[in-house]
Amino acid sequence: MRVYTFIIYCLLIFCLLGSLVISQENGTRDSSNWLAKKLLPEPLATEIIFTNFTPTIAEIGDVTFAIEVKNIGVLPTPPLTPTIEGKGFTTFEVHSLAGLAPRETGWMEVEGELIETGTLLMTIRVDGKIFYRRVIVILPKEFPNSREKAELDKLKEATRKELDNELWQLESSAASLEKNLYERREDYDIESINLIALQNYLRDARYNLVSSNMQRANISIILARQELALQMERLIQAQPKSFVSKINNNILILSTVAGGLITIFAFYELLRKKHQHVTKKLKKKKKKD
Repeated sequence: MRVYTFIIYCLLIFCLLGSLVISQENGTRDSSNWLAKKLLPEPLATEIIFTNFTPTIAEIGDVTFAIEVKNIGVLPTPPLTPTIEGKGFTTFEVHSLAGLAPRETGWMEVEGELIETGTLLMTIRVDGKIFYRRVIVILPKEFPNSREKAELDKLKEATRKELDNELWQLESSAASLEKNLYERREDYDIESINLIALQNYLRDARYNLVSSNMQRANISIILARQELALQMERLIQAQPKSFVSKINNNILILSTVAGGLITIFAFYELLRKKHQHVTKKLKKKKKKD
């Protein structure tokens, strides 16, 4: 009886200590958050800068301009939609960004048509920011002989193979990253790591490569490379989960198991006492008889 009573007391103490540890951690976290709000300055507003624009030389006709921006602020940006204005340029379709996390870089696209040749000054606007780029518009090249065309086809095939090799390496690295995330999910805090954008970029790159759209494939590969580097950096900086954090993740299971054990021991103790009571009554009855 003493052994079972001791076990029940231990389980009760375990549950009580778990609750106290969680309460202490929550209180410490709340105090730290309050102190941080008092001591640290207010977060800076989002701030984007332009980092790249392509192409700067284009043939007259249909064209896709790609704009790269970076968020140098400390807060995520709202959705970003670019506009391009210039003499002789008409916009057909715009591909926006859902937003950028702090220090994140992203690409946007503007599809349209160039109807004039020469050096054009393009005005690009994103989130209230304005910058200018000059674009040289030329006539489509004509090939007087098949030799030059064959050389161009050879160059395109070499470019396609180069992009295909780079895409294969990115896909392999993404698979390794996903495997590392799975292996570290129990011991490291990896909630900030998300592979959805990376997988979308890789899928778009593969589709554009198969469709022989080298320009779009190259942009998707650049985006995938940047996204992969960002997520790998987050994985490297991931902190091991604390003992208290692990308890928090499993406290419901532990409490359920502990409660079940307490119920079993209590029921066993009740049956044992009942059995002793019945046995005593039977012995008394035999003595009287």
